[in-house]
Amino acid sequence: MAAADPTQSPRFAFEAVLFDMDGTLVATDRYWPQAAQEGATRAFEELGLDAPVPSQAEWMSLVGGELSSGVARLLPDLDEAAREHILRRCIEAEHAYLAQGRAGFLPGVESTLALLHDAGVRLGIASNCSGRYLDQLMGDLNLGRWIEEARCLDSPRVRNKADMIEDLLAVFDTRSAVMVGDRAGDRDAAWANALPHVHLIDGYAMAGEDVTAQATLNSMDGMAELLGGRARDLGTLLGELVPGTGEVFTLGISGDLASGKTLLARDLVRLRPGEVECIELESVRRHPNRAGVDPLDEAYDLEALHRRLAQPARTPLRILEGPMLLDPRLRDLCQAHLYLEVPTSISLARVQGRDARHSPVAVEFASEVLLPWQRRWNEAHAPGKLAQRTLSGHNPLRPLEEG
Repeated sequence: MAAADPTQSPRFAFEAVLFDMDGTLVATDRYWPQAAQEGATRAFEELGLDAPVPSQAEWMSLVGGELSSGVARLLPDLDEAAREHILRRCIEAEHAYLAQGRAGFLPGVESTLALLHDAGVRLGIASNCSGRYLDQLMGDLNLGRWIEEARCLDSPRVRNKADMIEDLLAVFDTRSAVMVGDRAGDRDAAWANALPHVHLIDGYAMAGEDVTAQATLNSMDGMAELLGGRARDLGTLLGELVPGTGEVFTLGISGDLASGKTLLARDLVRLRPGEVECIELESVRRHPNRAGVDPLDEAYDLEALHRRLAQPARTPLRILEGPMLLDPRLRDLCQAHLYLEVPTSISLARVQGRDARHSPVAVEFASEVLLPWQRRWNEAHAPGKLAQRTLSGHNPLRPLEEG
């Protein structure tokens, strides 16, 4: 298979990147802590409160979360009406500061957004802010140059950041996406949708805040290099598995439940346009798997699959993607096999984030039917020994990383 021309191929495997805003794209510390303390001081005087006003550091600790909940944690002894009045004054002061032109980007943001946008990656924002604040920053910073869609707490169908991400994925019509943020809440929202998360250390996470993520960066300057790593790894995989003879070659991609095999196959097609086609076993599905039934016999129309493979190949590399490709009845359909492994805990977490929001029984079905059958099948067929390459599918950002 001939090497792709790097000037003609996308640099990034991911179709979409979703960003938190404050502390990720925007330098909120330029205006929020001063404005919040100023607004709160005014509100304390109006309410006749004889208590110390929270410090600027305490106000900064609220950035990235839902503000009314943050104020409740910061001022637990006040009633709801008083807290609402204080927050209203803080927001008034914040918009006054923004009107002075205080909004600005964090280092590396503008160049990163421009690079991703120019490479055809779809960009979105998910922020725990109001619609007014979002509109203000979108306008002040001209974020519309790069950002295609943005969601906030005032957006339709939104209760929290996980809902924002779900809506953005639906609008972009992809699951080939990554979330970028600086707080644990960003990570939690990404994982609730089964997306990998990139944590920015130079954001506004508090000391001791646990933001375990698929990748960590010191600043946005390293984002393009990190995201480009998947494309480089996938190119390496093809070089290892596919001979450069120019003859039609069929590569099988299979793996454990929710291991990322479909996204991997589709990303290979995107990264090598015109050179790779993908045939998914899903396209010959008969009906959902049932307990006690051999999925290979009952779930797929194998005659239809063989007819499809008998047709002339449209590209030098043909990928066959789906579970059970290493079964003796299917194994010889491919000249080489790649198998993705993930622990059961990751399979269930991804099913929860990918399917359970739409199907309440998805996790139960995976636990009681799919995973037990997969365990028995793996014990009988030892896919890790049969495949030419076995990878850990735990981190889509680093497909060649072992373990």
